[in-house]
Amino acid sequence: MDDSTTVVTSSTQVVRPFKVIAVILIVICVAVMIAVLANNTWITAAGFHQGLWNECYNGTRIIPTLPSGLPATQTPSDIKCQGAPVIGWLSACQALTIMALLLTVIGLVLAIIALFKGKRFANLYKIAGVLQFVAAVFMLVTLALFPVMSVQQETLLNRSNWELAWGYGLGWGAFLLQVASGILLVFAPDKQEIYYSEKTYYQ
Repeated sequence: MDDSTTVVTSSTQVVRPFKVIAVILIVICVAVMIAVLANNTWITAAGFHQGLWNECYNGTRIIPTLPSGLPATQTPSDIKCQGAPVIGWLSACQALTIMALLLTVIGLVLAIIALFKGKRFANLYKIAGVLQFVAAVFMLVTLALFPVMSVQQETLLNRSNWELAWGYGLGWGAFLLQVASGILLVFAPDKQEIYYSEKTYYQ
């Protein structure tokens, strides 16, 4: 071959917009899940708030009831956080949320591999989507279990104005992101594709 000959090679890359959107949703979901695990504001009440790992309160942890049946008055003080007690239902919520995060991360890795490797790895999209659905089920169980059991705990007895807070709301946000990304990965049509070509010149 003459040294002056130019060799041109071309390659075509396929990008599936629905899959790209799904990957973006999973990335956001991972960030939200980390916030869900880290915050201490799943449920709040007067002088009290709790997350999966810590409970924070002022005065005493449990407000005693006087012989008259009325709650004892506590001296206002700064809120201090302690590790949440080891309770079966709370440990289950912790474990399910951690597993949901791990499945979401694994699904993200598989979806990214499929995105960059092309059609040969297209089956990874469906596997990643199934993992998102399983993670969503874990989150749904946690989101159902936590409020039902929390309101029965002695820490909330005699405390007024209890409500589910923003940390709990983030959990629902993560659940919706998992469902949405799972739908896009498993059911979104691959017919909507963007093609672009790359050319490489060698002297």
